[in-house]
Amino acid sequence: MLKIYRYSAWVDGMRKYKIILDGNMIGKISDNEHLEFPITKGKHELTLKIDWCRSKTISFDKKDEDVEFECGSNLKGLKMLLAFLYATVLFNRYIYLEQK
Repeated sequence: MLKIYRYSAWVDGMRKYKIILDGNMIGKISDNEHLEFPITKGKHELTLKIDWCRSKTISFDKKDEDVEFECGSNLKGLKMLLAFLYATVLFNRYIYLEQK
């Protein structure tokens, strides 16, 4: 099972992130939501997107156990001052995505 946890944040709070697994959108995750998807064993790539911005792509190997990720906006605290930079130059780091 692929499990994704999105933590609540003011930035993008009313918007959903697209969940892209192996190049295909498998769903959308809202603010403060937890989703689960059945996936096959083997190698996979996971990315989250919103508009033209996205997370880094994480490659992982699904074995017998569940694979868990957490995500959310990178624009927190003082990083809010860098919103323009994240939306233009660092667009591929706008969303944080980390394997738990």
